[in-house]
Amino acid sequence: MWDVCLWKDDDYGIIPIGIGNLRNVADSHETLEELIKLIAALARRFPGHPNRAHSKMLIRKIEYLEAAVLGEQALQLGDEASTAKFLEEWEDPRLGLGKLVHKRTITTHARYGGLVQWAVSLFAAFQISRRRQLGSVAPSPTPIENRKSIEKLVASFVPTTHQLTSFLFKLALMCDIDLGSLKELDRECLRNSEGGTIDIFYRKNRNSKKLLSRTVKDGSLETPGGLIRAVLEITDLASQILSKHGHQDARKLWLGVFRGSGVHACDFFDTKSHPWVAFCDRNKITNDNGDVLDAIQPSRFRKTVKAVKYLRSGGDVNAIADDNSKNVARDHYANLPALAEMHDEAVASAFRRALSDCDHRVLPDLSNRESEAEQLSQATGFSVATCLAVIDGEEDVWLAGCLDFSASPYGAKGEDCPTPFTECLHCPNSVFTARKLPNLLRFKGILSDRRTEVGDEEWAALYAEDWYRLTKQILPRFSEAQISGASKIIQGDSLDDDPELFIPAVIGLSA
Repeated sequence: MWDVCLWKDDDYGIIPIGIGNLRNVADSHETLEELIKLIAALARRFPGHPNRAHSKMLIRKIEYLEAAVLGEQALQLGDEASTAKFLEEWEDPRLGLGKLVHKRTITTHARYGGLVQWAVSLFAAFQISRRRQLGSVAPSPTPIENRKSIEKLVASFVPTTHQLTSFLFKLALMCDIDLGSLKELDRECLRNSEGGTIDIFYRKNRNSKKLLSRTVKDGSLETPGGLIRAVLEITDLASQILSKHGHQDARKLWLGVFRGSGVHACDFFDTKSHPWVAFCDRNKITNDNGDVLDAIQPSRFRKTVKAVKYLRSGGDVNAIADDNSKNVARDHYANLPALAEMHDEAVASAFRRALSDCDHRVLPDLSNRESEAEQLSQATGFSVATCLAVIDGEEDVWLAGCLDFSASPYGAKGEDCPTPFTECLHCPNSVFTARKLPNLLRFKGILSDRRTEVGDEEWAALYAEDWYRLTKQILPRFSEAQISGASKIIQGDSLDDDPELFIPAVIGLSA
């Protein structure tokens, strides 16, 4: 054996093997055997194509080549057996081998290219094995050590980490389940399909004993259910391979990643290029300013889903508190910088609505009393008949008309309103018409007089809200002519001794 290792003959291209090279040949050959076994299992399950005869013949030739490289099949092939052209024309009636379709072989058709390339690599490996038997070994068996082409071939049967990353990214933005739970989904996670929906069963990463479920849409790839079905389909072969070997990962959803000499569960991690960095690079993910991101934070996927859900609900915390407490939903999902504008708008909208409600209760023009009564009814919820009675003055108190004196928001229902007349300015039951302008102006005068009787700080504490409501929200709704007419009416108050003139005792206004 040692003499064979030292054999050298330049005429025949024979070089000494050497101790180091001999070890490399042996190690590479063992690796090759493992890879061939894997490829053989994959090739036998190569899906059918329009030209079944071509694919079957191609796979049959590959199987014979694999067996020959492993020493399980004796093939009589010369040095010319090394190209795709030979693969196409290779015939052996004894083995049932015939010619292949020229176009699908020589041009490395998209459907068969990977297998053709593998066959050519096997030819090279066969020639190395043949020379090894003769005592001549190439110094660098490239086809054996060129793992890149093998991984590329396996990738046509099982998904890679980067391919599965795209599916996980899409799924994480489609369903309201945390990323850690999505990574741990098993192949039985879809249950109870009914009416275009399906339940996803999962376990929270931090509490794996508790099984949770979430109902999602089911249908096309644009639905969570349809997307998971697609992942189940493309990882089915990997699951079968792992099941055959009794591997515990066989039940997992995210399978098929080629690493070493087999398939494994995807951990969404790569030592050379992190999947999320590569994902941004492939898809040119940009931020709000249009700048391309170097990477994304998967932990923010769920916050994005929650934020969209929160926006659609109009800012309802209950909509995002389905699997968390309201405090957690508020602090972790609603309190985001991206939602600050919506929160500001919500506050402004609340003020506008409150002001609008006030405006609905100030009726300066009663020329069309029926229309005003209908609008007032819509704004307050009281019947049109009740609103008409108030407009006509049948339910007047000193500052306003009252929609229901015995249903005060400040007292028990069925009992008369217990508050002083000043609260009418702020009461939702109050309706202000031009008929009440004289008394409104009288009360304005009372408030103005009090400013001179008490200090500014005390006046602001006691009367600022009444003053603002009266001067900023009620009186400006009336025309100058209406204000002028009411002012003339109250000019003679101080000289009028008519006992029918009633100004209520301003209880609590005295210092």
